[in-house]
Amino acid sequence: MDEGPVVFDPSNEPYLGRHSVLVFDNMISAAMGAHEVIARSTHRGDLSRLQIAATQIVPHALSLALAIRELVRQGYLLAAEVLMRPLLERVAVISYLAEHEEKIALWEAGWPLT
Repeated sequence: MDEGPVVFDPSNEPYLGRHSVLVFDNMISAAMGAHEVIARSTHRGDLSRLQIAATQIVPHALSLALAIRELVRQGYLLAAEVLMRPLLERVAVISYLAEHEEKIALWEAGWPLT
């Protein structure tokens, strides 16, 4: 009795062909391409405090996006959904810091609550 593969690859994943998955794939590819270009430039000179925060936050967000995508590929949708919160938190944090640069000191201090 053939129950199908235990591990899926890009050619046979269960959600292959879904428009939302294709959009997510394209977003990940674009973000990785932009990150590669930006990462090279971060080694060339002095960074602002916001840029330093971004070098800490953005790679984590990309790693989470890649993990989410692999979980979707393997059909683990609940686990992928669980990782959406930390991904969105990182997006929200960098967006907030970009709009409120005076709060970067709070980020640098580790976001203490008091």
